[in-house]
Amino acid sequence: MSVVKYFQAPGPLGELFETGGTSNVAKVPLHGSLVVTGGQPGFDLERGELVTNSLEEEADACFNCVEAALKSAGVAGGLSQVHRFTCFLTDMRYEATIMKVWRARMPSHKVPWVTVGVAMLAIPAMRIEIAAEALVDD
Repeated sequence: MSVVKYFQAPGPLGELFETGGTSNVAKVPLHGSLVVTGGQPGFDLERGELVTNSLEEEADACFNCVEAALKSAGVAGGLSQVHRFTCFLTDMRYEATIMKVWRARMPSHKVPWVTVGVAMLAIPAMRIEIAAEALVDD
């Protein structure tokens, strides 16, 4: 498994990212293969249906889908090997909930994170879509 190192900029900018539970930057070794997922919906992996019970359950399902996608490409560590996330939200106020769900799953894995507010996503009722990048040794 590749060793990705995470850093915070000094001063207020680094403190902002640290408080949010993410990092300013990741230093990714250039060997192995870069695995990039498409945007993953919050689907129940067994039923194949969008999870809509609660925002927390939809977020958890998104992370399950990201992990399944990564593992299908040989990223054995799944979410623990992610070095960058991009999250699309239909309401930016959802970000705190998404981060809470993420921190509950991986409290010390503070990867760089990009959140983008969008008017709508591909599937009606979908509120969250998450894409990830990870490295895998060949």
